[in-house]
Amino acid sequence: MRRGIRLRPSHSSRGGTNTTSTTARAHQPQNVTGSGVGRSGARVVIIGSFPRISSLSWCRNPHRGQGISTHSRSHTGPAVRLGNVAEHDAPNQPAGPNGRPLAERVATRIFYPTSRPREKALREAVSGTVILVTGASHGIGKAAARKLAAAGATVLLVARSVEDLDEVAAEITAAGGVAHVYQSDITEFDAVEELGRRVLAEHGRVDVVINNAGRSIRRPIDESYDRFHDFTRTIDVNYLGPVRLLLTLLPGMRERGRGHIVNISTWGVRMPPAPRWSAYGASKGAFDIWLRTVATEIAADGVTTTSIYMPLVHTRMSAPTDFSGIPGLTADEAANLVCHAVVARPIEISPWWTGAVQAWTDLRRGAAQRFMERSAGRRSGE
Repeated sequence: MRRGIRLRPSHSSRGGTNTTSTTARAHQPQNVTGSGVGRSGARVVIIGSFPRISSLSWCRNPHRGQGISTHSRSHTGPAVRLGNVAEHDAPNQPAGPNGRPLAERVATRIFYPTSRPREKALREAVSGTVILVTGASHGIGKAAARKLAAAGATVLLVARSVEDLDEVAAEITAAGGVAHVYQSDITEFDAVEELGRRVLAEHGRVDVVINNAGRSIRRPIDESYDRFHDFTRTIDVNYLGPVRLLLTLLPGMRERGRGHIVNISTWGVRMPPAPRWSAYGASKGAFDIWLRTVATEIAADGVTTTSIYMPLVHTRMSAPTDFSGIPGLTADEAANLVCHAVVARPIEISPWWTGAVQAWTDLRRGAAQRFMERSAGRRSGE
């Protein structure tokens, strides 16, 4: 039976399903989504709905493998239009062998999932498969496409910017991989349907869809009265566009009796609704519910789904909001989670503490909302 994956603290990395003990304290709120509970030896401060670490401890992830080759193969192909309004690369940060301060790297391992498959397992899972990646021109989508192509998959790169896609495809090709470029805007629904039909005609099938394209907007409601387009844009990119694409690709998956859909969601879906994230949270939540509902109908036909409730990832999409000083994954680490999802096909991947926070939110909805209301009130006074 497929199970969701959360990470249980142990001794040195992260992994598992629950915690031994938790402590949490309210603190000065910050402009972020998510919330957290800590483990024994780590104090977590609930900031808005993001955990800030006061003292660090280390935990172990038993799911982590030995790594993934960065070697890949590629080939450019014909293009339609489907858009990437997705994750983008973030500026370098100081200190540490991977460009991040030690405290941030420790915090990331404690609080976030960092699973990745062994190179052999990834190659066995994806060699010879056709994998479509939306939002493939930057950030998570780009990093995931390179890793999957390196393992032997034919990757179909989908985004709005053909120049950026050509650059990604050229990198994959130079490394010996196979990639095809499809330019498309996911908000143009007729073009998205045509995209689905075209890739089926040219490749015969799509084995895995990685729904990564996304749009993030953080804005208070009193600045949104004259910006209805904020809500239509986010709902088109984060919900309706992916639905239109999957309605075209799902019939073939069900007829063949196999297929997998990986959705790059957000941990905010599992948190109390946070101030200023109404457009983004509603659109991501809509697709999350849609996909989990559809999953109950397609499982009998051999089609599986994985929802990755991604924590903060330092990419160009997150850059407009000041997340400095807050631990987050790199695009490469997030791509490892995507590869893990493709190999293991769990129902969900989520930070280990989100289950407890979601349960508290459901059981004490009034208390959770009042907490967020106080956070919003303190922010308005800043």
